[in-house]
Amino acid sequence: EANRVMNRSLALAAVAGGGVYAIIYVGAPVMATLLGFEPRTEAIVVRYLRIDGIGHLATGLTLAGAAALRGAGDMRSPMLVLGAVSILNVIISTALVFGVGPLPAVGIETVLVAPMGIDGIVLGTLVARFGGAALLLVVLGRGVSGLKLSAGELRLGGDAGRRVLA
Repeated sequence: EANRVMNRSLALAAVAGGGVYAIIYVGAPVMATLLGFEPRTEAIVVRYLRIDGIGHLATGLTLAGAAALRGAGDMRSPMLVLGAVSILNVIISTALVFGVGPLPAVGIETVLVAPMGIDGIVLGTLVARFGGAALLLVVLGRGVSGLKLSAGELRLGGDAGRRVLA
């Protein structure tokens, strides 16, 4: 039963993440306008929020999977995955913001990835979030703490789905 509930929770989390992304995508211009930014800053805020919103698809899966593992008594796996997400976020975002590596950039320094500024922050966050979701799904796919992903159970509905939503 725990497997069924976990799988239904992951399916529901994916749908919820998509719903949150849709709200953020539509609401980003309104939020930026309400903050009273100049048009150029508003455009940056809207782009940032819309790109960042994509990450809620992965975050939903990660948080639901981590909660299932904690519920099964496994505190270590979620801690390691979420810790890895945080570390990846810092490393990748920093690398994308400032650029790294051996190719020349436009009059700045030698870089493999040209400095991306604000876009580098949000792209690094996305990479970390999706990396964390993938890692957690691999852990659950292999099976740990009595929990294992099951393609047949990874769906919406049924008694387990209603219990999750209740």
